Amino acid sequence: MLVTLDGRRTSKPEVVHLLVEMHKYRGKGINIVFGDPLPPKPAPIKPAPKNIVKFAMEVKDFLSSSPNHSYKSAAGKFNVTRARISQLMKIVNTLPPDFIIQLKNCENNQLLRKFSGKHLLKIAKMDTINDRQININRLIGKVEL
Repeated sequence: MLVTLDGRRTSKPEVVHLLVEMHKYRGKGINIVFGDPLPPKPAPIKPAPKNIVKFAMEVKDFLSSSPNHSYKSAAGKFNVTRARISQLMKIVNTLPPDFIIQLKNCENNQLLRKFSGKHLLKIAKMDTINDRQININRLIGKVEL
C-alpha cells in the first residue's frame, strides 16, 4: 500500500530546520559523524632508541672470538650489511674508549637518541681526537640529564 500525500490539509508547506553537530574525520576516506565526536586517537608511543654502541661491541666481540670470522660472516649473523659492520667497527675503534663504555651501559633514551648511528659515524670521521672530544662534549651538554 502506497502512502499518498494530501497537500490540501495545510494552506502552505511547512519547512523544519534541524541543527545537528557534524564532525568530519579523514582516514582512508572521509567519515562524517552526527552527534558526539569520536574520541581522540591516542598518541603513538615513540619506540625506544637502539643502543648502537652496545650493538657495535657485540659485533666486535663476535669478530674477535675467532680468527675465521669475517665482516661477511658477522653481517650474516647479525642480519645487516657488510658496510654496516664496517661502520660499526669504525665507531668502536675510533671513538674514545671511556665514551664507548659510558654509552654501552647507558639507559637514558635522550642520550641514546642524541648519539644515533649517524651522529656517532660523523664524529668518528673527524680528523683529530680533540675535534671528536669537543663534539662529544657539545652533544652531551645539549642533553638534559
